[in-house]
Amino acid sequence: MLYKDTPYTLGAYSKKPIWSYISLGIGGIVAILVVIFLSSRVYGIIMGPQIVVDTPTPWQEITEGWVEVSGTIKYVSSAKINGRTLVLHTDNSFQETIAVVPGYTILEITAQDRFGHENSVSIPITRDDIPIPPPEIEAEPNETENILETSEESNNLEI
Repeated sequence: MLYKDTPYTLGAYSKKPIWSYISLGIGGIVAILVVIFLSSRVYGIIMGPQIVVDTPTPWQEITEGWVEVSGTIKYVSSAKINGRTLVLHTDNSFQETIAVVPGYTILEITAQDRFGHENSVSIPITRDDIPIPPPEIEAEPNETENILETSEESNNLEI
């Protein structure tokens, strides 16, 4: 049976009522939203933990004997910083104080998710709070006497 120009049809001689097209459109939109939602959840499973370090910045110069390390880690089940277990807050942020030796230090933050995927971030920092005294240069006695003699001769010049 053909529907001719009734308010429920789409076009002059359509075989399907307009409601079938509307339900098809709504079903398509719902299917797209479900795919977007599932892909956002699967992303964390595929990519593994995501580590974002706020402080310190790479190659930051530290003047104290410690550094405050803070940031966030998403999609994680366990995390470590230089081999020590890292405590995460409920919002997946962390804040830890780490002792730093003078010179060059690498902070290694590793995180593992529940599926075994592991990611790590290395942050090189330097600590330069110990003043280095200038090297002592000892002059030989002969050089010191020669310097004194030339300075005395230059003072006695007549013009």
